[in-house]
Amino acid sequence: CDHMHHCKDDYALMKNLGIKAYRFSLNWARILPEGTGRVNEKAIAMYRDMILTMKENGITPYITLFHWEFPQALQEKGGWLNREIADVFARYARIIAQRFKGRVRNFMTINEPQCIAQLGYGTGNHAPGWKLPEEKVALVYHNLCLAHSAAQRAIKEVCGKETLVGVVPCGSLAYPEKDTPEGREAAYHASFDLKVGWSFNVFLDSLILHHYDDSASDAFKRFAATIDPGDWDMMETPDYLGLN
Repeated sequence: CDHMHHCKDDYALMKNLGIKAYRFSLNWARILPEGTGRVNEKAIAMYRDMILTMKENGITPYITLFHWEFPQALQEKGGWLNREIADVFARYARIIAQRFKGRVRNFMTINEPQCIAQLGYGTGNHAPGWKLPEEKVALVYHNLCLAHSAAQRAIKEVCGKETLVGVVPCGSLAYPEKDTPEGREAAYHASFDLKVGWSFNVFLDSLILHHYDDSASDAFKRFAATIDPGDWDMMETPDYLGLN
């Protein structure tokens, strides 16, 4: 708790435990209070000090750009429903890449896009607390994919192709009750069919396959029919996946 004030002690504990890598999240709203434009240099300095202290303790930093702290000014423009958010997110990613170039080699763009889309815009359990039709939730997913892709390109343009950019989806993994071909097939569908709800594939099919699986719901298929084919060409496959 209160990591920003106790991080040096935390890193000393991590070193004592033999921890070699630390994934942590930046706060977009802290760094860019209006979501774009003015940079809060005090926040940049805090994160820079954290990164330097990690490295002094032999810990490799893994930055997550977005872990749900969304600038209010951007939410008032529609949040993740607004297609323009992809370019805005890429500008934020570029700022981070410029500030931490040479200090950080591993980035993750978005934490748990499923929670953002489904819990934030579908069920209303998370911020912004909206309960929208499934086709609107599909639009949020699509814009998240475009945002990841634009951010990945921006980071690599600044830091070089050797920099690794990943994404961190979540999902529910099922295991076969009996290890038979039928059991494995059932577990596969329970884990990855798009109709399950907590499927990794809702997000990853767009980035990796550039289309939705046949198991998609009717609402997702209706939305897919409206997607400009050029959008699929803009999707960037992550260098690696972090699975929550």
